[in-house]
Amino acid sequence: MAEFTYLLKMLHVGEGIGRIMMNEEIHKSVELSGVVLDIGGGKQPSYSRLLVNKPSLFIVMDIILDKSVDVVGSITRLPLRSNSVDYVLCFNVLEHVFDYTSALSEIRRVLKPGGILYGRVPFLFGIHEDPSDYWRYTKESLRELLARASFVEVSIKTHGGLFLVILNLLSPILRIGIFRFVCAAIAITMNYVFSIIVGDARNRERYPLGYFFTARNPLGLTQLPQESGRGTNRLSNDAGLGLEPGDTGV
Repeated sequence: MAEFTYLLKMLHVGEGIGRIMMNEEIHKSVELSGVVLDIGGGKQPSYSRLLVNKPSLFIVMDIILDKSVDVVGSITRLPLRSNSVDYVLCFNVLEHVFDYTSALSEIRRVLKPGGILYGRVPFLFGIHEDPSDYWRYTKESLRELLARASFVEVSIKTHGGLFLVILNLLSPILRIGIFRFVCAAIAITMNYVFSIIVGDARNRERYPLGYFFTARNPLGLTQLPQESGRGTNRLSNDAGLGLEPGDTGV
């Protein structure tokens, strides 16, 4: 009942069901310390208020500069020194990156040995250009891509369910408050009943809204060579990250 009430409350204030489930997972699972790089974290996304840990340095990188962004750069050419980051956050970004192989390779390069990547990608979700929308990853493809990028200890959690997917796909037309509230209540109830009938895991795995994943950079693996001059930044170079001013790098 508590989860039902929470979902209705968040949907009523305008959050999408996929983002609600992602934020809940972040609140439960993400633990941060040291140096953190948040890729695509501009415009102060809703998950930022749920990061309860206090890392020593939190760097927000995006392709467009705004007041919440510390570094402007591209995920395929990160403007940071190799082995300089303890944690990377990459939520709802990889579907917008055409060269995902280079993106994952770059994330592994900047992570310290033993560093952790937290990520999330949508699956049964409408096209959303930001600025472009290229891919939808299955659980199997994510696991394979992370393994090919030399990540280890990969964990992938599926969020979703048939009627939650339907609710999410209908969200653009469910704008009126009471109508949205009633439809959400019906969809959540039907999803709960359907999960009882077919099994919760089968419901989620067959009709995934998206995948939340973690992966670790292995200890003792030689990193790729550092490249610099890839982006602009607001951080001082004495932070030990190898950040250098230059062109936008995007």
